[in-house]
Amino acid sequence: MFNTAGHSANRLTYPVRICQQIGIYLSWSALLITGLSLAVVLSSYVFSLFQPVRWPTLTYFNLALLIAVVSRKWSIFFVIFSLPLATAFHEQIQHFYKPAVPYFVAYPSIDIIAGFTVGGFLREIFQYRKFSISKIAPPWPLGLLLIILVCSTAVAISRNFWQSASSFNWQELILSLLHFKLLSKSNDFAPVADMIVYSFAGLVVIIISEALRNNRDRDAIVFKPVVVAVIVSASYGIFQAFSKIGLPAATIAYRPESIGYGAVGFQSDIHSFAAHMLLGAVGLIGFLVRADHKYWRYITISAIVLSWIAIVLSKSRASLFLACITIFIIFIYRLKEKRENLYKNGIYFLVLIASVLIIIFYSGHYLWIKELYSAITNPDLNGFEAFNELSRWRLEFHSAAIRMSSQYPWFGVGNGEFFRLSSVLEFSNSLAMVRAGGENAHNYFLQTLAEVGIVGILSFMIVFLWPFFNVKKRVVLIPVTYGIFSLFLGNLYSHSFLLRENLILLSVFVGLLYSYAWKQKRSMFFYSQTIERQHLIIIFFGIAFILTLLGVVNEVIHSFGKLPFIYGSYK
Repeated sequence: MFNTAGHSANRLTYPVRICQQIGIYLSWSALLITGLSLAVVLSSYVFSLFQPVRWPTLTYFNLALLIAVVSRKWSIFFVIFSLPLATAFHEQIQHFYKPAVPYFVAYPSIDIIAGFTVGGFLREIFQYRKFSISKIAPPWPLGLLLIILVCSTAVAISRNFWQSASSFNWQELILSLLHFKLLSKSNDFAPVADMIVYSFAGLVVIIISEALRNNRDRDAIVFKPVVVAVIVSASYGIFQAFSKIGLPAATIAYRPESIGYGAVGFQSDIHSFAAHMLLGAVGLIGFLVRADHKYWRYITISAIVLSWIAIVLSKSRASLFLACITIFIIFIYRLKEKRENLYKNGIYFLVLIASVLIIIFYSGHYLWIKELYSAITNPDLNGFEAFNELSRWRLEFHSAAIRMSSQYPWFGVGNGEFFRLSSVLEFSNSLAMVRAGGENAHNYFLQTLAEVGIVGILSFMIVFLWPFFNVKKRVVLIPVTYGIFSLFLGNLYSHSFLLRENLILLSVFVGLLYSYAWKQKRSMFFYSQTIERQHLIIIFFGIAFILTLLGVVNEVIHSFGKLPFIYGSYK
């Protein structure tokens, strides 16, 4: 797991041995946490055998398990293809078949990954007559993040009991775990559902990185099903925009001045659908540039074009704006990199600008610019009120998230607790959130900062940045970086990651990222230092860890009795 180049295998320095031991403990912690979460999910399936079964609760699990037993390659394709489509696939089916009893599907990504994992274990046992868990080496940053999330979840549940003036009960905990799919946000044990989701995201990182690290075509293995899923989703979204089939009434009535009726595809709302289309419009560019086969280049170009059309028809202005700005920046960068074709690239640039203007005009999005101008120039509204109303109260939600995180900066309000606590007016200072009975921040990163604090955000950053410092040639990370960045774009002005299938899809890309880091190990900065500097680094991080731990403990202890964690205040 750790490369010790420059040090004799028999004469490792003391600081290096310390780092190795810590890394091993964190690695095994990741395995333990993800393993326990898998056991909880499988136990919930057994428990559900004694409950009324409503199709298609276990369909995704059974299908993923069957494919995984037969073929690893096709099981990976199925997982990546199905994740962005599974979120609301059952809802779209209902529009055609109109069942008497609505289909029950919750957390389909969990079912898919559970079947994929169990099927993979069975395939290994059938094929090799054995399975050794010691061969699996999860990245230590993943273990660090999961440990922090477990602690944050425990703190959140403790505060919930304090707020509701109730006591902990083991029987209730077990029943909540077995019914985690049915837990409401008001349930004191609700954070365990988010913890299970994050654990499964970690499980995907482990499995994908291990499966792909020795494969030269790893980019194609991941991106081909992404391309196919984007084409399917975009095509269906375009069909919806002109037929109204499968669209909620609110979507049909939203901004009638724009072309079409809107589109949600296989997502739950227009913004989540547009976030998926950003993966096609922006995230596939890296794969297109490096694709080896001409056939797949044409297919990828088709996916990109369909994604842009779908974004326009979705009526998600923020997604269209972010896509245009991102493409503009990418084009300027490419223009600077290839100055020898300045005239030709200049023509392309003008065509790009003209195309964007035509799209904005004919789709009706230019009316939003007029609306923006009218709101700003309205003397009855101040600047914040005008922009807040124009943003559909997102500025208010973002301000609430920043306010909440500032009250508990170190460790946040607790994993999965933002929605519940946003309804406390004195804490969120948001009337819109209170009237709705709780709301999300409509910016996944601000919401995550409010929930897990600086410590949690730094842990997430380590997970994403560690591979960039442990790969020989960073140029190989271009396609996956485009993919991850495009998914991030869809969560700046919305929260598509709250539809957990999109979060699990992100973990697939993180797994691809780590497959390169494990394959091309090299000496990290720490191992290239002298023994004296290694000791100084260990001392520095040791002191930083102790000070951070003291800050977290102090914040958590003093939170009980402090707003919003007032004893008995939540009913």
